[in-house]
Amino acid sequence: MKIIFLLTKNISIKENKEITEINNICFEDVPDEDCKLDFVDVSLGKFIMYDNDTAIGSCGIHKRKSEFDGEEYILGGFGEVAILPRNRGNGYGKVLAEKAIKKLYEINCDVAITKIKLWLL
Repeated sequence: MKIIFLLTKNISIKENKEITEINNICFEDVPDEDCKLDFVDVSLGKFIMYDNDTAIGSCGIHKRKSEFDGEEYILGGFGEVAILPRNRGNGYGKVLAEKAIKKLYEINCDVAITKIKLWLL
């Protein structure tokens, strides 16, 4: 198992195709309106999980400045956690979530949030 992290600006056409294919499979039953509501923040980067040379999962993170009660914070989050159906049940989603949280800490986010929906197929 190999996991890579790429800034959005450094994602190749091949990697973007892999992520798109994973998302199309994993979120095919999710109404378009729900996807638009869930994926509203600008992506900072993506994790891609590989089994040998085959992409089997992905997760995106974002980061932005926010203000609350007159103080500025760096707000980070992750979402789009997607594992291909044939690879589910092995804890891979948890691994990607942990990697995302660790990365948000490394890039100095003050607060990390996520909106996770569980879609059982």
